[in-house]
Amino acid sequence: MRKILILGTILLSLTACDSERLKKAKAIMAQDESLQDIQVVILFDNSISYKPFIEDTLVQVKGVFQHVAAKYPEAEVSLVMIDTKATIIYSGLSRDLQRAYDDLSNRLRNETAMFTNLTDAVNKALYFLGKAKSRKKVLLVFSDMKHSMPDYFPQDIEVVPPPSDFPWDGLKGVETYAFYVPYKEWREWGKVLNEKGLKITVKLPEELKTAKVTQIIFKEEE
Repeated sequence: MRKILILGTILLSLTACDSERLKKAKAIMAQDESLQDIQVVILFDNSISYKPFIEDTLVQVKGVFQHVAAKYPEAEVSLVMIDTKATIIYSGLSRDLQRAYDDLSNRLRNETAMFTNLTDAVNKALYFLGKAKSRKKVLLVFSDMKHSMPDYFPQDIEVVPPPSDFPWDGLKGVETYAFYVPYKEWREWGKVLNEKGLKITVKLPEELKTAKVTQIIFKEEE
């Protein structure tokens, strides 16, 4: 009789453990199902030095918008202008990007920033990415990477180094790309990235004459 009681106790204990494990597994699955597939934030340079690349940028970005809207219609996408202070152009579902594209095109073609604040723009991007519940977080930067604020811009040198207050640590865990970055600028950024142990996929202007941004970002889906 005693042996039966002991065996019963063991079985109940095992059943309770299995039940607890099942609950935890279901909770993890529910949490995973609630995650979005992807969250995308795109930064756009609005400076005089970037103007030669505006039309090419708009062609490339249209392809990105179409791909994301078709494959991830419920994905959150945010568009931010790199201006004196970061300007949010759009933040919402990818299925509404056509309207956002029209606004973006108008701004990039007809407005020019006197100064560009990369730090503020990236901080704004990290805010959107930080509050997102997504499996994949992507940051795209269309810029020549020349941070140019009144108290910072080195007028007497050709290459502008990365700003000292740039949020490097925030890029950890974020799939980051930068497009139309001049080689000389990229050498300066590359040095700091190596020191920080970070990676940004960079494409120079000459590389993008034949390459599609969608193939670079979504190479496994094309």
